[in-house]
Amino acid sequence: MDVQTENLRFAMNYAEQKQDIIDALDKQIEKEREVFKTTVSANTENTRKLHDLLLKATQGAWVDADTAALIADLKDRNLRLLRTNRALRGFVSFAGMDPNTLALAIQGPLVLL
Repeated sequence: MDVQTENLRFAMNYAEQKQDIIDALDKQIEKEREVFKTTVSANTENTRKLHDLLLKATQGAWVDADTAALIADLKDRNLRLLRTNRALRGFVSFAGMDPNTLALAIQGPLVLL
């Protein structure tokens, strides 16, 4: 073989090796793209679920049993406080009222004997 043919053969081998590397990198890139797409898809789904939960929580449509009971208890207590406050304001000045009487009124229904 002459020198030119030998150089051509080396160049062709070199080009084939580089093409093999390029093909392997292309496959790896495609694989990484698929992993990325899957990850993004999963993250998007989780974000959507979190957004839905946030909307439900802010609208009050999603609460567990303990939280619902606590909310109901707080609403009941608030209603009692509002009623007691209205009744007391109608008859007494708060400035001159005994703090213990106010504490009893806040704790529950006032029963007069």
